[in-house]
Amino acid sequence: MKNKLIVILFICVAMIMAACSEGENKSGAEGSVKQELVLNAGSEPASLDPALNTSVTSGWILDHMYEGLYTRDQDGNITLGVAEDVEVSEDGTVYTFKIKEDAKWSDGSDLTAEDFKYSWERVLNPNTGARFAYYLFVIKNAEAYNKGEVSVDDVGIKVINDKTLEVTLESPTAFLDSLMTIWTFYPVKKDIVEGNENWTLDAKNFVTNGAFYMTEWEHDNKIILSKNDDYYSQDDITLKQITFEMVDDATTAYQLYQTGDLDFISSIPTDQLSAVKDSDEYIEFPYYSTAMFIFNVNKEPFMNRKVRQAFAMAVDRKSLVENVGQTGETPAFAMVPPVG
Repeated sequence: MKNKLIVILFICVAMIMAACSEGENKSGAEGSVKQELVLNAGSEPASLDPALNTSVTSGWILDHMYEGLYTRDQDGNITLGVAEDVEVSEDGTVYTFKIKEDAKWSDGSDLTAEDFKYSWERVLNPNTGARFAYYLFVIKNAEAYNKGEVSVDDVGIKVINDKTLEVTLESPTAFLDSLMTIWTFYPVKKDIVEGNENWTLDAKNFVTNGAFYMTEWEHDNKIILSKNDDYYSQDDITLKQITFEMVDDATTAYQLYQTGDLDFISSIPTDQLSAVKDSDEYIEFPYYSTAMFIFNVNKEPFMNRKVRQAFAMAVDRKSLVENVGQTGETPAFAMVPPVG
């Protein structure tokens, strides 16, 4: 096992929402910088349904298409998203969100509190099969509903009016703002979801509320997102288009970066690392995750605990990170990566 360190080569710096102010983005001749980015998604997204997605890479795409009650600014700090205000009860268990009056879907219709209620209850519905439903278990009776123990009416999500949503928690949750930035909390449009069971397979079916919306999807090739002019803060978005290519080979992606066909890559071929580490375009930063082998404990020989222990003891973690990873990973002797 190893704790990962992300390495990146970049030409253009893309913030989480690919947003920047006019003053920050342009210098010299007006419009001299083409307002487009070409990134690499690696492969075809497993799902672009916020309720069903479990992939970080697909999450990058969703983060540009949708926005929750909370989001993150250019520095990665948590801030209110489509919510303009939130009131918290004295005991920390009731959050009342006021949604921005000018928050809209990409088809121009209003984004409402009912959209969030529908979307979250859909995640929790056991028939949906959302693997990340547990993220919402901080909400009162959410876990019980997901397990079929109570009615959806018992879940602590209440619409006060079109632009006001009340959320009651099981107990005070200090990290709620951070939790709600995850795509599982994004809203989806009810008529779109229920009008076509395969709505996530075609670009024309997506109606989103974020800074961008999908205009093209060539399966196994690329996804193109365009600026959403109905986004409440669209004047702050100078980027016009984001293209996510689907190049699953690190060497090919690196070659495309070198030719300028990709503006940003997050995986560099091992045999090229020594050559690029001194480049101004090379960045390393911690990425807290753990890579591991998983055994099928229902089949021999891995039903035997001592066999599993023998495999674990045989893995030379130090050699793996030094000779295979080569990007500063830390040998992992526990599931939780070290912090600090």
